[in-house]
Amino acid sequence: MSIWMLNLGFSTTGNGLSNGAFEPPPSNPGGGNVFTYSQSWLEYQPETNPSWAVDGIHLLPAGSIGPGDWAFVSDSDVAPLQARFGDFLVVRFFPVSGYSSSDRLKTTLVFGRGMWATPPTNRFSRQSPLQQLVSPSMPLSVIDRANDPSTWDNPLDSVVCWSWCLGVFRSDPNVGNGGQAHYSFNIGASYANGTNLSVVYMYGHDPTIVVTNPGGPLP
Repeated sequence: MSIWMLNLGFSTTGNGLSNGAFEPPPSNPGGGNVFTYSQSWLEYQPETNPSWAVDGIHLLPAGSIGPGDWAFVSDSDVAPLQARFGDFLVVRFFPVSGYSSSDRLKTTLVFGRGMWATPPTNRFSRQSPLQQLVSPSMPLSVIDRANDPSTWDNPLDSVVCWSWCLGVFRSDPNVGNGGQAHYSFNIGASYANGTNLSVVYMYGHDPTIVVTNPGGPLP
């Protein structure tokens, strides 16, 4: 089992803003604080699972994650994340400039069936590798929140970030034993400055995730 984090930085003044995008990843990753790497996949390194690694969507407790526990895997625009059923998915958003502890953020997520080397023959393959835990139990294809910024979340702690565990990857029986399911992970963030909640900035990203079913080779 692995724990994967999509780390996304946003700016109200940076290059990504005019394109509605998160800030780009570092040109030469490999040193320094990995929590400053935007549009990057990170992997949790300790052998013991953290207490927050439980299924379902939840904000991570303040102070529960630190950069020393994570390692850079890849630029999320360059290659799909190669994951496996039973792995956990985490997303983290952080401002690269201009923020306060009263700021608020919501995330929106839509899973799609992404780019396949060989398209699936079963049109009813899973739309999402995550599972909704409340009734009705079904693939978790969409995550969204109300459009009122006053209901959105404040940053978690002094490092000013928003981090969610989204749950555990499920296998897809429609692609067979050892098969691979490809998903487009369309994720966005809406950010409101705490001093003026009527001003909202929006950012989006769409990496790909490949989830290997039981019986397949390790990624």
